[in-house]
Amino acid sequence: MASINSFDNTKIHYVSHKSIKDTIIFVHGWPHNHTVWNREIKHFSGKGWGIIALDLRGHGMSGKPATKSAYKMENFARDIKELIVKNKVKNPILVGHSFGGMVLLKFEELFP
Repeated sequence: MASINSFDNTKIHYVSHKSIKDTIIFVHGWPHNHTVWNREIKHFSGKGWGIIALDLRGHGMSGKPATKSAYKMENFARDIKELIVKNKVKNPILVGHSFGGMVLLKFEELFP
């Protein structure tokens, strides 16, 4: 387990498995956390894939900012970008479920 401080200093908690293969980033839906991906983490890390599964801001062990404006979709997307940059992930494979899919659509819009 690890964490980073994102662009606005919100702590983002995540689990990761390093690999020489590309990294899959799993983004959970509302109101869950990274543990909903446990079966996928076990499966893909067992096949040699790199894995990052995070707790979105306000969820799980990640920080819970007090202001509503901290929960803009753009901020969730920027957290993903920070994880990618700080973990030096090249060519991430992004997988999102429900709200996590919406976050990744915003990510793709902001960081094509």
